[in-house]
Amino acid sequence: LKKNSSVSNYFDLNEKYYVLFARGTATDSDIDFHQIREQGTILIDFNVGGVQTTTKANRPSKPITQITSSGGFYSGSYSLTWNDTSFFTFFNGSEGSPTSFKSTMLKQIVFSDKYLAFGLSVDKKMGQDCIVVCKMINNIGTVEHYYSTGQVVPSHLDPNEPTIGITDASVSYVNGNIQCKFTREKYIDSVPRYCDSSKNKYFLLIAKSSISGNTIQKHGSDVVVSDSVIDFSVNTTYSGSVRDAAKSKAHACLMIFAWMFCVSTGIILARYYKFILPSIKIQKMLFWFQAHRALMIFAPICSITAFLVILADVGWKWVETTSKVSFVHSIFGIVVIGLSIIQVLIFLKSI
Repeated sequence: LKKNSSVSNYFDLNEKYYVLFARGTATDSDIDFHQIREQGTILIDFNVGGVQTTTKANRPSKPITQITSSGGFYSGSYSLTWNDTSFFTFFNGSEGSPTSFKSTMLKQIVFSDKYLAFGLSVDKKMGQDCIVVCKMINNIGTVEHYYSTGQVVPSHLDPNEPTIGITDASVSYVNGNIQCKFTREKYIDSVPRYCDSSKNKYFLLIAKSSISGNTIQKHGSDVVVSDSVIDFSVNTTYSGSVRDAAKSKAHACLMIFAWMFCVSTGIILARYYKFILPSIKIQKMLFWFQAHRALMIFAPICSITAFLVILADVGWKWVETTSKVSFVHSIFGIVVIGLSIIQVLIFLKSI
């Protein structure tokens, strides 16, 4: 029907409209966010015959020029090589020997819906990074461009065009591994957050994890990071390693020891075990009191040490407010450490 007056939101086709086309996936009976969007260039009059065409966002196309440099990145099972031109960088990577002239990243992961991603970062941590995400959902592959603001789930670089800057993309399984091929445009002036690899150097970050409801999930700590910044315009090779999680684990162990063992044991001793070993004294004080005092003093010492360890791990910078869970965690941590120190100071003042 061209018109239906009984439906308030029914578009009257006697009017002129732009036409938008989108394509995406569906989960059960629910449609997911579309992956490719095209739009008409002019208003369409449905009462007039003729054919109208659609186009993606109006950007000047860049030509494929001669290759000016080549390079490579090697780390563990990852092998990533590239050929650089004036406007595009073609990548070629795999767990074995190079097989295609474009970008290929192979890594076996065990989730049913999964992704493999690499990011261009100004440092070795998440935040202000451009990320190319290769998705495999229900055996359907897509490649999309994301932007990370910190330790949170990244969002699309351009919500209206998730594949912005990515061409010749495909995702498939090869020998049980997810294989992703694509070409990345080096810069797009109309997108302020687009990482310009024609002028800037970046660390390369590679990560993998699962997908739930078309949303990429948090990856593990086994992120591969290049040892130095990568200059795609120079003929050289680079190496990398798995990001060291030792400091994060040390922070967690120290805090668990301080609060699950020291504080809990100290409270239980003071509350229930005052009459244990009543004849045994240390420095003229009962055993339970000396043990309680030592544990309660040791708790803030461990907490402060853990705080300094995790602060060193993040480059002596406070966690960003955009990472809500981590930011709240940091505030509660400071409050708890402060209270533990005050508790010890009050005790020292009373003796």
